[in-house]
Amino acid sequence: RRVSNSIRIYSSLAKKKRLEPAVLSNPSSGDVLRLIKSAIFVNSSLLPPTRGLHLSVDEPSFAAFDSSVVLVDNDLFEQVIDNVLDNAVRYSYGDTAITVWCEATMGNMMEIIVQNYGQLSEGDVQMCTTRYWRSDSAKRVSEGGGLGLWIVNEIMTAHHGHLRIALPGEDCIQVRLQLPISNTR
Repeated sequence: RRVSNSIRIYSSLAKKKRLEPAVLSNPSSGDVLRLIKSAIFVNSSLLPPTRGLHLSVDEPSFAAFDSSVVLVDNDLFEQVIDNVLDNAVRYSYGDTAITVWCEATMGNMMEIIVQNYGQLSEGDVQMCTTRYWRSDSAKRVSEGGGLGLWIVNEIMTAHHGHLRIALPGEDCIQVRLQLPISNTR
């Protein structure tokens, strides 16, 4: 299912079509949390033990959104989480933590933050959502096509959300996914 989902997404984007969510659902924050935990489980199971990475989710941070609804295409949002976590695992320094939590923002948005520790410059932040672009440090670490964060950005835009990448401290990288919420269930 993941492969067919990726093909559907890339096919639409390759034709320079605006990405449209196919099936909108009204997941609660608990549904979003389950999706994130599932992606963390999958990514954790693929980790070589020698990397020493620890993936975790701050479940209580999602509790503030218990009565909220996020209007998303579940398949597209699953792709967002998979791409972001895959990047965090791939480009994190060894023996560090990858943490996921949730915050409220101004303007009735749910912000999901994925934080890891690796090498990324301010210049890289400006370029990393550009199609086919990869940083020099990413090229040294692994192979890739430079599509992951570009796809994430396209999906977030289709959901009237935002992708922000922040560098709040030395070697600290935060990918911030902002999605509109409704407080009616």
